[in-house]
Amino acid sequence: MLNMNPQYLVNDKGEKTAALLPIKEYQFLIQRLEDLEDMLEVGVAVQTETEASQAELMGYVETQLRELCASRKLDWDAMTEADRENFVNDLIHEDRECIQ
Repeated sequence: MLNMNPQYLVNDKGEKTAALLPIKEYQFLIQRLEDLEDMLEVGVAVQTETEASQAELMGYVETQLRELCASRKLDWDAMTEADRENFVNDLIHEDRECIQ
């Protein structure tokens, strides 16, 4: 990191009103801000893409679960949240008998 050496302008009461930086330090700060903005934009893009991918995956999974329920003469929409969790758990845990 660049060592900053600001000089200050003060008013007649001795209060700082502005800071002066050598052009090299100013350019360094501007470049760092631009780099941070770029990183933020990439982070937001990745987050958005990840959320879209997750939503797409969840839609696919729900479609598959609905079809599987229908094949077993069950109605996904009529099931309670607990019924849905039990149904999924029964699918995952092959070592136990399914609840139907």
